[in-house]
Parts: sequence; C-alpha cells; structure tokens
Amino acid sequence: GGDLLYVGYNDAIGYGELVCVTGGQLVRQFLQDEQDPSEDTNVGKLPSEDKEPIADWTDVAAWVESNEDDLFPGAKQGWLWIHRIA
Repeated sequence: GGDLLYVGYNDAIGYGELVCVTGGQLVRQFLQDEQDPSEDTNVGKLPSEDKEPIADWTDVAAWVESNEDDLFPGAKQGWLWIHRIA
C-alpha cells in the first residue's frame, strides 16, 4: 500500500529503468536495455509525460537529471549500486 520510486540508467551500456508505485498501484514501469531488448517494458504513464514522454533509456536519464533537486533535495553526492546476478 506504499509508494516506491526506482530509477536508474547506465549510459555506458544503453540501459534505463523507471518504476513508480503510488499507493500500492503501479503507475509507471519502463525498461530499455540495449543489450537485451527482449526485456524491454513500457507500461503506464507519469503525469509529466504529457509534455515529455519517456520513449527510450536516454529519456529516463533526462528525467532523473531534470528531477534531481526534487528527488534528492540537498544531495551533494550519490551512490553507485552494482548488483550482480549469480
């Protein structure tokens, strides 16, 4: 029943992912992975997409950059998480 925002991108491999859940309901799920296009997903729509739709991984990167101050107020540094699937 909670909220979740998961977003990330990697410009070295052409990858972008955004998942937004509000009140326990999936609002937006986007994934583009140029290394594995079979996993690409494009479901739902954020309110901001009326003006700037998310159509590829570069749009995810641009969305993060344009919302950085709202998402991470006062942040001077971030974290790089590396997850390996065994």
